[in-house]
Amino acid sequence: MHAPEFSLSSSRGSAHLLISYIQADKPDKPDIVTTANLRTGQHAGLFYRLMQPIQEPAASETPLVLLPGLLSDGRQFLRLARLLRRRLCIVDPLGAGQSEVPTHEADYQLSAQSDRLAELLSALDFPTVDLAGFSMGGMWAQQLLIRHPQRVRRVSLVATTAAIDPRLRSIVLGLSAQHQAGVSGLNLFRTLLILFFSADFLEPPSIIPMLEALWGEQQHAPPAIAGQLAALLSHDLREQLSHTTQVTSVIAGSEDFLMPNKTQLKLATLCGLAAPVLIQGAGHALWIERPDELASALIHALPPDT
Repeated sequence: MHAPEFSLSSSRGSAHLLISYIQADKPDKPDIVTTANLRTGQHAGLFYRLMQPIQEPAASETPLVLLPGLLSDGRQFLRLARLLRRRLCIVDPLGAGQSEVPTHEADYQLSAQSDRLAELLSALDFPTVDLAGFSMGGMWAQQLLIRHPQRVRRVSLVATTAAIDPRLRSIVLGLSAQHQAGVSGLNLFRTLLILFFSADFLEPPSIIPMLEALWGEQQHAPPAIAGQLAALLSHDLREQLSHTTQVTSVIAGSEDFLMPNKTQLKLATLCGLAAPVLIQGAGHALWIERPDELASALIHALPPDT
């Protein structure tokens, strides 16, 4: 069992405890490196966090950019960030976190968001970066790699895919239909819960109420939900990815229902890799379920400058 052991009767208090676990406000492992949140800001509509270990790396160290997935933002990665031990830039996608919420669906297309991301990297004076994209953020990372290859040194693709296959398209269309029918955000999330997390992670009685309470603290405008789901449906970079060389790893949970092992093997093969790295027993959101193991895999694939 790899779920964090929590037991609180108050759902709101539970949400705060889960946030503390994800963000490592009180690290329970001595090897977590405390980070300083150097700067936050917004450029080209994208909110970003710049972080680095207290033990300052060289100013010339290549930053690692973390890109969250569907209706997610950088707060989910703060625990992971403390384990990565390097200079980081965490960017919220449009419609999530503190990034802008456009009203036009076309603005959410990942190709358009990759152009915004390139603008942000220029504004931050990051000529070249390493990338780690998670779920839909992995598709965003692929778009930056294809459209702005000179900006990308190395890429890790986590729990993502090169194209939306018929099975995943059916899932996304179902979510979109629920949203259009006026299903509440909480009930939409209840559908996502069983897709995002492994059965073992959800087994402790306190976990689902905590996750629901955490979701309830986030607000997603209707255009953001519709726009992000539409962006998912249009993703297909299979042909372009086969000509790239910067992807150093494909990482996923072995129990990922959304992006199963077969999908990960296809993606790894397209990127010229022998096989994906599978974290045994983990579901789709392995940055929440298994941040320690995910951090180790990312450090191996994207080692800091020496």
